[in-house]
Amino acid sequence: MSEPTSSSDPKINPIVAKLSDFSDRMSPMIVKELRQGLRTRTFTGTFLILQVILGFAMLAAMMSDSSDVGQMISSMVFFLFAIVALILQPLRGVTAVASEMKDDTLEIMSLTQLTSVRIVYGKWASIISQTALMLASTIPYLVMRYFFGGMQLFAELSLLFTIFYFSACLTALTVGFSCSRSVVLRALVPLLLIPFGLMGIGQFSFGREFSFLIEVFTFQEKELNIGFLVLFVLATYLAYYFLDMGVSRIAVTAENHSFRKRMISLVLMVVVLIAMILNPPAQDACLMVMLAFSCAIGLDVCTENPVSVSHVLKPFVKRGRLAQIVGRSFFYPGWHSGFFLLLILMAATFFIGEFTFTERPFRKFPGEIGLTDEAVLVILGVFYSILAPLLVVRFFIKKIKEPFPGYILVLVMSALLTMMSTLFTEMSRSDGDDFMMLASWIPGTWILFLSSGKEEIGIVFTGFFLAVVCLLLWILASREYGRTMALETMARIALAEDEKS
Repeated sequence: MSEPTSSSDPKINPIVAKLSDFSDRMSPMIVKELRQGLRTRTFTGTFLILQVILGFAMLAAMMSDSSDVGQMISSMVFFLFAIVALILQPLRGVTAVASEMKDDTLEIMSLTQLTSVRIVYGKWASIISQTALMLASTIPYLVMRYFFGGMQLFAELSLLFTIFYFSACLTALTVGFSCSRSVVLRALVPLLLIPFGLMGIGQFSFGREFSFLIEVFTFQEKELNIGFLVLFVLATYLAYYFLDMGVSRIAVTAENHSFRKRMISLVLMVVVLIAMILNPPAQDACLMVMLAFSCAIGLDVCTENPVSVSHVLKPFVKRGRLAQIVGRSFFYPGWHSGFFLLLILMAATFFIGEFTFTERPFRKFPGEIGLTDEAVLVILGVFYSILAPLLVVRFFIKKIKEPFPGYILVLVMSALLTMMSTLFTEMSRSDGDDFMMLASWIPGTWILFLSSGKEEIGIVFTGFFLAVVCLLLWILASREYGRTMALETMARIALAEDEKS
């Protein structure tokens, strides 16, 4: 009998084998999300529709004899890619972590080596990777547009990559919001992002605004470059902050994420302020930078639950009395330490604004430095808008499962009441001032005093209600500090037992 011939399997090229699947060095969370995301109808449908529309636009441009066809192609490319990158892709992050929470798979993931940081950042990185694929498929159309003439290739490519970068920042915001269990809160994101995003993209994609954007990305004017750099840094900071805020929402209570977030925020704020003060044209924006950092920090610290585990306080108790005071003032998890941090930031905002703010149209002498009545009202109004919702949430904390959605809900209600107050003030010309005084307790009404030129009255009323809110929050925070001191005692006893053993 003849022996059967053995057929050997064809050998696969090692390079092809590496490119056929994801590398083992990649995070398993990113690999999992990419495999699922690339198979969804949302991604494939958006990708194909984008290619079809861009292909037809390029074909129509080749058949057209208009002299402005090149600019129309650029506007169409940026309009379509901006809708995809700044609206559709960030909206996918709204349910990124919420879907895992709904299916109760976060506990299963916690049994593996996937930490809360890797879960949240992996979700974000997978969406950004899909956006990067759409960016790579859009660049050839922009390069082909170069042959129609009248194109600044470097400026338009810079604008395209900037859209991609801000898409990553917006996606970080939505992924951070997805860590909340509140359906109402997650529903607010598309309600705000879609209409305002479409209006903004439509305005800047066509007409004079598009030419202005191209001029900005030529990087020839120093003041525009400074403004763009500040915006770039703030967007990066907000992206990190919302991602880390989402991490702290799904992490176990024994982890202290507040220390890292607040330390990075304070260090970055100081670095940005020093860089702006050393550059005289940028000093006027120091006040806005302080307010932007204060709003971001306030949104997080005002929605943190107080520390409830003594293990979190061990690193501070171990280092002595001074470390405990610093921890209580700045770095302990919870709104009570965050409230004290916001008071420090408010005082620092007044101090820095007094020495850097120069609003030339309102100055009697050129080069005069100091806070105007308008600036003082803005500072008081911003911090009142941050702290007043915190007071409301803390009084009704027993009826609210999560502080974060409750805080956002109070902010939204305040904005709606402010809009209603604005309409009533415009309709009633004679009684408008009296109504503004009666409605001055609403966070946001200070804008009415600012727009009507009643800054001095607005400072009095806003400052009074801010002082009342701070006093009540101080009383509530003192109770939380009493519980925190009890936890410090437990941590001190645990450290003593560890030393004996």
